[in-house]
Amino acid sequence: MVLRYWEPTARLDRADTEFDRIVTRFFGTAPRAAAGIAPAADVIADGNDVVISVELPGLSPADIDIEVAPRRLTISGERNAAEVADGQRVLARGRRHGRFRSDFRLPAGVTAENIKAGYEHGVLTVRVHEVTKPSPEPVKIAVEDGHPAPIAAVDAE
Repeated sequence: MVLRYWEPTARLDRADTEFDRIVTRFFGTAPRAAAGIAPAADVIADGNDVVISVELPGLSPADIDIEVAPRRLTISGERNAAEVADGQRVLARGRRHGRFRSDFRLPAGVTAENIKAGYEHGVLTVRVHEVTKPSPEPVKIAVEDGHPAPIAAVDAE
């Protein structure tokens, strides 16, 4: 006689995997982040701008990397676990730590010159202004302290 452990969530895990496979087939990416943590984000249209707000509490602007490539904006970085002093021990950890990465699809023609980013009160705000000529190489975007101002229209030639 063979004894098997009952796993009440096994069917749910299979359904979750199947859902991810279907989403990937139709949209190209699964809903989870490719590298660890997927921070909460909102994407809002504001006139000719798209504003992306990402919750990244406890980080400094230097901890956040933003890259733009043709039709893609990537926000990534790493949140380290809180240090535990000698004589202390961790009873529970509720805050996530580790690498994070979120990718956002951009309209064709967006260049680094038309993207501004700011970090204030634990929220990264990236403002993307739509233009017409894409850049062929990935470009780093500087993260400034505070909320980014609206971007003046810059048209590609």
